[in-house]
Amino acid sequence: IPDTRSLSASQRGLAIIFERRLLRPTDGSDALWFDAAHRPDQLVDDWSFVAQRYATFDNVIGAHLAAGPHGDACWGCGDDELDWRAAAERAGDAVHGDAPDWLIFVAGVETLDGGPCVDAPCAPWGSNLLGAVDAPVALDQPNKVVYAPSSFGPSVVTAVDTAASGSADGDVSIDRWWGQLIDDDVAPVVVLGLGARLDGDDGATDTVWLDERVAELADRGIGFSYQSLNANDATTTGVLVGENWDAVNDELAAQLAPLLAGPFGP
Repeated sequence: IPDTRSLSASQRGLAIIFERRLLRPTDGSDALWFDAAHRPDQLVDDWSFVAQRYATFDNVIGAHLAAGPHGDACWGCGDDELDWRAAAERAGDAVHGDAPDWLIFVAGVETLDGGPCVDAPCAPWGSNLLGAVDAPVALDQPNKVVYAPSSFGPSVVTAVDTAASGSADGDVSIDRWWGQLIDDDVAPVVVLGLGARLDGDDGATDTVWLDERVAELADRGIGFSYQSLNANDATTTGVLVGENWDAVNDELAAQLAPLLAGPFGP
């Protein structure tokens, strides 16, 4: 059997979506796409650099501009710095200056006005896309926007909401936060961040939730990526393979099976 470990992603038939997840490698809680050390328009410059570097790679298909904006991030509020919709439009147009065929994946926010959750639970980070129904992201290059919420099980959302806003009962339903984008045919939606721990006190609840979520995504034809493949997020979102990359989480793989297109060729 030939050694295939050196095969490139392209040779393996893998498409690549780049994602800007963190402002620094040691902190996983960035609410915004900038901070005191990173100016707001650095998002545009960074994506321009990536697009220039990889525009000629046939298997690079898109840019997920920022994962999970939350906190003060707002949608269409007109704030020069905090309006995530406007920032996504600037960054998306910058990408298309060098890579016009790339899809632009845009997450939502936590609350539309960037304010605290008072009368209702916050949306899971980056998953409130209600604003995109009437005020969608408009790029110079048409038909390239894909909305990219996350969708995590009760154990993950409870931990995140409690840490972020003091709310432990975040609503993770598709219809509440972004289902209308699909129902009204506003734009495609792909869940870039589907995850559930399936262990601990919430293990049984997570298992039931994931079964229901997988069935709903399959029924609606919604694509997804699982977070995560490797063991780095084992204590947060659950993983598909073990720490040594040599063991598949069979229980989780079986639950995801209805969403998989396999079998895959060489």
